[in-house]
Amino acid sequence: MLFAVPLTVMYWRDLGLGRRIAAVASVASILCACVWLLPVPLHWADLAGLVWPLAFTIGASAVRDLLDLDTTGVDHELAAEHAAAVRQGYLSGRADVLRLVEQVTDAAAHRLSEDRESLDPRFLPEIERRLAQVRDRVSALRHQPDPETTP
Repeated sequence: MLFAVPLTVMYWRDLGLGRRIAAVASVASILCACVWLLPVPLHWADLAGLVWPLAFTIGASAVRDLLDLDTTGVDHELAAEHAAAVRQGYLSGRADVLRLVEQVTDAAAHRLSEDRESLDPRFLPEIERRLAQVRDRVSALRHQPDPETTP
């Protein structure tokens, strides 16, 4: 009884109907077996011995509530850490993409300056316009506030 009753009370909210019935039947059968195995019949004064299982049961139910409360706190901390990690990953990835686009744009501009004579002059203004457009957009993105902090 010292362990069966407190554990049943502690996990009662997690049990389905069938398991609750089985738990009550198990505790009742344990109680009956204990009474049957006693060498002398029970007296009313013997019920005072139930104070310890009752105290243990109350303590076990409080422990479960404390553990649930502690788990909730840990869940909130983990969620906050996860959100911070996602945010840091987003910012890092965004910076990497912008840096890579700048590098490719610079490489394209360098190649354009080297191969300018071999290109059709009709295409040069459009190529330069597009390179300037990419630079302007990357610059605007670099100076744009973080979308996650903007309301």
